[in-house]
Amino acid sequence: MVHGDDYGLILPPRVAPRQVAIVKATDDEETNDLANNLYNKLKTAGIKVFIDSSDKSFGYKLAESEVNGIPVRLELGKREVSSGQITVARRDTLEKKQISTNDDIVKYVTDLMEDIQNNLYNRAKERRDSMTYHVKTLDEIKKIMDTQPGFIYAPWCGSTECELKMKEIKGLKSRCISENNDTEVCPVCGKKSKHIVVWGIQY
Repeated sequence: MVHGDDYGLILPPRVAPRQVAIVKATDDEETNDLANNLYNKLKTAGIKVFIDSSDKSFGYKLAESEVNGIPVRLELGKREVSSGQITVARRDTLEKKQISTNDDIVKYVTDLMEDIQNNLYNRAKERRDSMTYHVKTLDEIKKIMDTQPGFIYAPWCGSTECELKMKEIKGLKSRCISENNDTEVCPVCGKKSKHIVVWGIQY
C-alpha cells in the first residue's frame, strides 16, 4: 500500500522479480540488435532483465510496465538507435532521461536501482514517522484517531479489559509489543504498564 500510485505498483528493486524491462517501439533489425546487446550485458551482470516482445502496442507496453511496478525501463526505437541514445525511465518518480549507447549500461542501471531503493525506503520511512504518535492518555489517543489516524505508541498494563477498551476507539488493536517499560502507566486503567504497544486500525 505504501509503494504505489495512481499508475499502479512501485516495487523496490531488491524485491522486484523483474528489475528492468526493455521495451521496443519498432521491430527492425537495428533495434532488436541493440535490445539483445543490452539484455546480454545486464543479464550477465546478474540483473533481472527481460525484453517485452509481446504483440501489444508500444504505449500499452509502457503502461503495463508501470502498472507492474518494474523499477527501470529502457525504451528503444528508431530515433534512439539513429541518435545513439537510450531512454531510461525510473518507476518511482516517472522521470525519463536519455543516455548514450556508449555509456556503461550496467553501472548506470545498478546505480539507478540503488537510488530508487533508497528513495522508496526514505519516502516510506518519512510517511510512517509522520503518522506515528507517542501518547500517554486516553484523551490524546481519542483525539488523534478522530483527526489524524496512524500508529499509536502507548503503554498497556497487559489486561484484556483494557485492550478491549482501546478497541472501542475506532477499532484500535494491538499490533505489536515494542518494548518493556517499568515507568509508564496504562492510559485506560492507570495501573503500572508492562509494555509499550503499537496500536493501529486494521484495514
